[in-house]
Amino acid sequence: MTAQAADAPLWNDGETETLAPPEKSYSGKAAWKATEGLRIEDTEAWMLQHPTEANALLNVAHGFMGQTDADRTDIRFGTIPTTRHLDPRRYGTGLAGITTHMGELRPGELVVVGAREGHGKSAWAEMMALSNARDHKVLYATLEMTPEEVRDRMLAKKLGWSLDRLEYEQMEKTELYQQGKMLVSSFDLLVWQPSKKERSLAGITQRAVDVSASLLFIDYSRRIGGWKPGDAAGEIMDALSEFVRSSFITTVLLAQLNRDAAGRRPTNANFQDSGKIEQAADRCILLHRPFLGQPAKDTVCEIVVSKNRQGPCFKQHSFWGGATMSFGSMDEQDEAMVQCCKRKRKKDDE
Repeated sequence: MTAQAADAPLWNDGETETLAPPEKSYSGKAAWKATEGLRIEDTEAWMLQHPTEANALLNVAHGFMGQTDADRTDIRFGTIPTTRHLDPRRYGTGLAGITTHMGELRPGELVVVGAREGHGKSAWAEMMALSNARDHKVLYATLEMTPEEVRDRMLAKKLGWSLDRLEYEQMEKTELYQQGKMLVSSFDLLVWQPSKKERSLAGITQRAVDVSASLLFIDYSRRIGGWKPGDAAGEIMDALSEFVRSSFITTVLLAQLNRDAAGRRPTNANFQDSGKIEQAADRCILLHRPFLGQPAKDTVCEIVVSKNRQGPCFKQHSFWGGATMSFGSMDEQDEAMVQCCKRKRKKDDE
């Protein structure tokens, strides 16, 4: 176990050692089949309270199923040996409405953010990193842009400036720029560009462990060393999923969507290179700007939570500020006025 996981409080959810087991071993699976109506967790309580009747039922079940020596921890809910992570840390998306509806991210989750080129994947990740770096240690692994580019983009977001204005304020060394720089510098945020040798998944995840990161951002999947469409990408996703669960480092992976998603709302079927991307993720967030290429209208982004193991899947809109490459929350009234929603309502009425 890594140092990060070792420091986290763990507990045994079963706690069966304080209970005296019946004289004969029995299978929870068989008991569940034999009782035919009890849920697995109810079976545990019933068998402890009625050991004689339970063993009689199990003898019949064992004979019928051909079982002679079953493991008593094979299926019963209460006796499955588990370690439950009690880390109280929670992470947001940077948009209160999305976080509230989707639920806060928990330690040990893998979140995949997917979009076509130019739809705001990196901007979304930068927003998430900034919103969590004040209270948690964040490692942002940039595999495409330089650390200087990411730093300037994050600072511009925090100040609400365009990159052109940021450059001007930086050259003039204005007080606003100095204050903004000091604010962002106080965040527990490490922006890191791995060398060619460190671009493997093992190199990236080891750096996250070494710096004791709570959140890891990887921008983006196709730049990971060894990533190739098909089996290679699938193996990397399997390894990343295993790392996230064993280290409890919540990881946000940016992924490309294929050309089928161009010009329409994306789905999980649009992930490029491997179906394992969707399978490995605990949550999938897909971004789509319906008016991309129309500057006068390109102020809206559709946010589709297409997979969520901890809550509902849904679609919402946010404001998109192209100059500052930033997102903004919408209320219900704003949502109702989004043009693509108005067209859908008109179509439904017809």
